Amino acid sequence: FGCWQLGKRVWHNLRSPLRALPGPKGTSWLYGNLKDIYNVENSVLHEQWVGQYGTTLKYKGFFFSDRLFTMDTRALNHVLTHSSDYQKPPQVRYNLARILGEG
Repeated sequence: FGCWQLGKRVWHNLRSPLRALPGPKGTSWLYGNLKDIYNVENSVLHEQWVGQYGTTLKYKGFFFSDRLFTMDTRALNHVLTHSSDYQKPPQVRYNLARILGEG
């Protein structure tokens, strides 16, 4: 089962449209860039990445999964005005509801 899940993740990453975006290389096979993000104050690392890679980039999450980051105002406007097209994963919604409350 674990091999199947790993294979699915690798296949998804190989076919992801995010792979064409620039971005930093992951620094850990397990955590990607997440430890780097959590170890710096506020948005320092994101600002460095925007300076280096542009306003829309990818970084690595757990097990080298690609994560999208954008500061492009047109892209953000589109995402915020079409929120039903950009559903958050169930775990993210659960965690946000615990922090912010339902609704």
